[in-house]
Amino acid sequence: LDDIGFCWDMHSALWEERLQELIAYKAQHGDCNVRCHYSKNPQLAVWVKYQRRQYKLLQESKPSNMTHERIGKLNKLGFVWHCRPGSSASSNSNSSSSNNISNDKKRMNHNMD
Repeated sequence: LDDIGFCWDMHSALWEERLQELIAYKAQHGDCNVRCHYSKNPQLAVWVKYQRRQYKLLQESKPSNMTHERIGKLNKLGFVWHCRPGSSASSNSNSSSSNNISNDKKRMNHNMD
């Protein structure tokens, strides 16, 4: 299976694939601050948010998928670990965040019908 390129670890492969997408994003935009609702690649936006969450868990000594190797790769790119509301990596304003929460609640209620 090794000879035909079988992937033994899909999680690592997917992580590396998203990292390559982040590298491409940085080449195009000049930073790694993927917006929460990045319509061109929503999976990348979710992945970036997940990396921040996993990093926070690691910092809190809680179970995390984040590794020091991954942190190093992301740091090398200039990854921003802590986003503040209003930054380019998050919603534009508090009212925008409130609207997003409201829209999420509406979608959840709709899905429960």
